[in-house]
Amino acid sequence: MSFFEKLKAATPVEWRAYTEHAFTEAMADGTLVEAAFRHYLV
Repeated sequence: MSFFEKLKAATPVEWRAYTEHAFTEAMADGTLVEAAFRHYLV
């Protein structure tokens, strides 16, 4: 198991909160509104 995999396994709640967030899901599926993306960049 890689170091990264060990970190993910040790912090499952935090990893899910990071990867299953509405912002990241919208970014992944192309539905993120431009204003939200601009705010993210700034």
